Amino acid sequence: MNKLFTLLFFLVLGLNVSFAQIDIGLKFGLNVSNVSNSNEEDFTNFLNFNSGVVVRLKMKDKFFLNTEVSSSNKGFNSLLTPGGKTSNQLTYLTFPVLLQYGATNKIYFQLGPEFNFLTKVKMKNSTMDSLVTGNYNTFDFSLAAGVGFTFLKVFYVETRYSLGLSQIRKSENTFSSYKNRTFQINLIYFLKIGE
Repeated sequence: MNKLFTLLFFLVLGLNVSFAQIDIGLKFGLNVSNVSNSNEEDFTNFLNFNSGVVVRLKMKDKFFLNTEVSSSNKGFNSLLTPGGKTSNQLTYLTFPVLLQYGATNKIYFQLGPEFNFLTKVKMKNSTMDSLVTGNYNTFDFSLAAGVGFTFLKVFYVETRYSLGLSQIRKSENTFSSYKNRTFQINLIYFLKIGE
């Protein structure tokens, strides 16, 4: 994994010299998340928010490199006796690195990896409110794809789906294999700082 980070760092560093434009934006959005699980347990969607900073680097023609640093609340709802409906909130520090293609002046598509670092896990229901971070793995690798629409030149609305490829729980044999699934709707405001 360290080799992958090093490769991405030098890729971004090497491409930076040819970028003619850098945009920085603020991002805020809604997460609709759940997990896939090998035991086919019936979990329901968990709703929460994400927020962060976006850096968009213009490459050539209609291509951009879109990178972000954000706090993203993912998770799922389960049924736990005797507490009833139980929310499992996983808070990540998230770093997507997405190749962006502008199909038109208004619409664009994104695709790329997402690196998620767990900061805390909270389990809550009517009888319990506990931190259970130690039960989960600290890193989650995902693939993300999305589509965006621009209006008023500096505002963007994006929808994105993130497919987790990593087992998020430490005790896979006990709790089955859980992998993150997250759909986002985001609003981004860009401030152009260079051309």
